[in-house]
Amino acid sequence: LLLFKLNNQLNLPIGENLVGLFSKLEELGVERVKGKKVLFIDSNGGEVRPLLGWGPQVGIEPIPLPERGAHRPLAALDSSVAYVAETEDGSIYVAKAALVLSNSKGRRVHVIGPFIVCLGEDTVKEFVRNFSGEIPPMILLMDRQMAMRGIRVLLERHIASVAAGLIKDGLLLLDGSLRLSLFEPKGMGLDSLLEEATTVAMSKASRIKLVNRIASVLLRSDGPCFVEITGFMKTIIRPSLGRSFVVKLEASGLPFRADLPSHADPKETFSSLRSSDIIIRGYPESLRIAHLLSVFTAAEIAALKGIIASQAGEVLATEDLRKVVLGSLKI
Repeated sequence: LLLFKLNNQLNLPIGENLVGLFSKLEELGVERVKGKKVLFIDSNGGEVRPLLGWGPQVGIEPIPLPERGAHRPLAALDSSVAYVAETEDGSIYVAKAALVLSNSKGRRVHVIGPFIVCLGEDTVKEFVRNFSGEIPPMILLMDRQMAMRGIRVLLERHIASVAAGLIKDGLLLLDGSLRLSLFEPKGMGLDSLLEEATTVAMSKASRIKLVNRIASVLLRSDGPCFVEITGFMKTIIRPSLGRSFVVKLEASGLPFRADLPSHADPKETFSSLRSSDIIIRGYPESLRIAHLLSVFTAAEIAALKGIIASQAGEVLATEDLRKVVLGSLKI
């Protein structure tokens, strides 16, 4: 039936190679969905989870968390970098970070930046000298994503090092994981940071399917709990400097992936985090505030572009190549 439809639609002769390909694809068709649970994905590509989980998973035993842990000072850090302009020989980025400091006396919030970072042929060599690894300067001029990552890691590591000194015996909350970056700064790398403070790195989302399946198991658990996934993670991604977990910090909250230093006790650390911060839907409020304050608003981007324009010799007219080729229809 599929081959007949294609032949009529395309009005093309179908060779043996295409017949074989179409037959293989048809074997993987919608009939394979019969009886299976299906979760439709949002068109914006964001991560979605089933409200009640995928159902029981064999061999997964969540470890319950103690009701209360030691109250400790904490610092939460997040940052963002945006690409805003091109020059003849490079690109212009803007960066900022937010740091939330919390203890028994209250909470302080600091927004650091924004900074305008111009990477061109005359500045990129000096920029890469900040990092401990050998990074070819031209890569940052050719790959905007790598340049943005380098700026963000440089900013975060320096602020995290200062924050660690302000929270003696406290918790340092970071967004993401504890994997070493290509852009570790000299003398302030992640390995040095883990020696200064008990660091908890939490991921807001994960594209690793097993992590999401384990999260659905924890979602059905009655209370706060966690499962270690270090062994599994080492088989599929670059190893982190610590241990990896999926943790649910409150009974009615969502589970998230979290990395801890190897020396940290997960029960003590997670229960201490629960006692030291407000947990909203399973996520630490301090880290949530840091994220919200570090993200650029449209007004901030417009203002920064105005500052850049005031210093530029000429602002060139632009055109959207996609709209030129495809028109204004959003497809």
